[in-house]
Amino acid sequence: MPTSIPYDPKSKQRYIDHYVKLKISYPSAYRQCMAQFRDMSEGGDGGQLPCIGEPVAYDRRGAPIWVTCRARNYPDYPNSFFKEVLEALGEVFPVG
Repeated sequence: MPTSIPYDPKSKQRYIDHYVKLKISYPSAYRQCMAQFRDMSEGGDGGQLPCIGEPVAYDRRGAPIWVTCRARNYPDYPNSFFKEVLEALGEVFPVG
């Protein structure tokens, strides 16, 4: 998927179609993306992307801090978008 696409509520089906194909062709990448979507559905940032560009900062020990999945790819997307995609893919599990 292209990165940093402005949020459009109508784009949900495009993502669903993409992840259905990804699940078949690259299961490990699919699982990683679903973990990121679960995190972002609860307000998280999806984790750092250390293989993308230069570090955005360094912590006090000098370790790099990388851009996050949400900041890079989904900056304007609401938590509900990720929940809806997860539900459509059958990736929502009961909590508890």
